[in-house]
Amino acid sequence: MGGIFQRAAIPAMAALLIGCEAPPPASGSPIDGPYFLSAGAMIPGGRMICYRRPTGACDLRVPPPVLAYGWDEDFVSAAVRSAGDPNVVLYFYVVREFDGPRADVARAVRGPFDEKAFIGERRRHGVPGVAEMPAPH
Repeated sequence: MGGIFQRAAIPAMAALLIGCEAPPPASGSPIDGPYFLSAGAMIPGGRMICYRRPTGACDLRVPPPVLAYGWDEDFVSAAVRSAGDPNVVLYFYVVREFDGPRADVARAVRGPFDEKAFIGERRRHGVPGVAEMPAPH
């Protein structure tokens, strides 16, 4: 019976691999290690934080528009403008130990937090603060 499943699995895996065409390389600037500040094509001036794979593909970690970010050896943190209310700033952070090319993003990325909750996360876990970025040209 194992042979039937093995024969069925080979075409299924081939179909999955054929459908996994790598997206074009991300444009933007490196943050640290595999983390990259990428231009968000969907939002004018909207930059996002992604995990850059060796293929150049950009796996979203923090949605646009990123206003500020920070990092250390354990975390990457960011402030973003809320999509629902441009006057609201939300905070996210990535736990680098849980992140990677095949990471469970729900485990690796924490947030969104309001400012008070983010300060609490910083105190509890040692998450770095964020620094504003220059406006994109």
